[in-house]
Amino acid sequence: MATIIGLILAIPAAWLLASMTAQLMDQPLQFVVDFWQLWPAILTALVALFAFAYPPIDRLRNTPAMRVFRSLPTNDKAALVKDLLLAVAVIFGLLWVYVNDIKLVTALLGAVVALVISLAVVGAGLIWLLRRFPAGKGGWRLAVIALYRHRNATLSQMSVFAMTIMLAATLVLVRSSLLADWQAQLPEDAPNHFLLNIAPEAVDEVEAFFSQHQINRSPLYPIVRGRLTEINAQPAQDVAFNKDDDELRRELNLTTSNSYPDDNKIVAGQWFKPGETTGLSIEQSLAESLGVEIGDELGFTVGAEKVSTTITSIRSVQWDSMRPNFFIIFPPNGTIDGLPSTSLTSFYLAEQDKPL
Repeated sequence: MATIIGLILAIPAAWLLASMTAQLMDQPLQFVVDFWQLWPAILTALVALFAFAYPPIDRLRNTPAMRVFRSLPTNDKAALVKDLLLAVAVIFGLLWVYVNDIKLVTALLGAVVALVISLAVVGAGLIWLLRRFPAGKGGWRLAVIALYRHRNATLSQMSVFAMTIMLAATLVLVRSSLLADWQAQLPEDAPNHFLLNIAPEAVDEVEAFFSQHQINRSPLYPIVRGRLTEINAQPAQDVAFNKDDDELRRELNLTTSNSYPDDNKIVAGQWFKPGETTGLSIEQSLAESLGVEIGDELGFTVGAEKVSTTITSIRSVQWDSMRPNFFIIFPPNGTIDGLPSTSLTSFYLAEQDKPL
């Protein structure tokens, strides 16, 4: 019921946001609801409901009515252990399904168990120390007595709260650390501006402007928008290793270049020789996702045109360099020469030069 109500509320809200965005971007509305993508949420809800709600409901069958009327606590430790094992097994199963890496899931759950035990030991030590100090009178003394009297509940709550605070602090620390490390790796003159959609007739004017004002820039890369549709003359969606790869569902920025960018590295094959007009260079992670290697043929659809050529090199790409980088690079005057294109570049501009 919660899932159905959530969908009834969420889908119109998502459609409204998509409509507002389309109007703001002056683009046609493209809104598709893929209910197949909802199965992870529904599966998680049903499995979690079974794992955590079913055990206490199941125990009601063996619970005497007088225990309920008198509000007596249960002392069935075996049932609690069984419930805990069921919950851990269900969580392990869900993570295994989603992550598909049993080593990673085992390491994660093992670390969580070790952390909970450590927190419980530390909490027990704190309670023991509190019992050794004079508590005085009043509320403080009653609080210490209550903590000691309900040690199991106290330790479990302390462990949960400590883990929650630790995870929140870790998120903040990781975010700050990642951002600081990334900024520290960037050179002082790393590009902080991009120029997109430069028309072919404006390229000479743009180059003259940069030369006039002595602004260093990245090369002007021609950009051809194309969709990867074939691998070795077979539909790419059918033969790709990872059929859910985003690069199969969207247009790619195809470009040409005499030399690969400075922050790229050839890991297989060879870069285009001078005057060579066939072949292409593909980024390493995309090649692994598609399951292709040197010598395989890739086909692209650019508007109404279809082009294809073989892979001659595979590159590793440093995506965080703030310079233009590409999944696919062709040689100049080759496969995509003459297709409709715009140009792209990046450059560094100091704060005092912003008015320029």
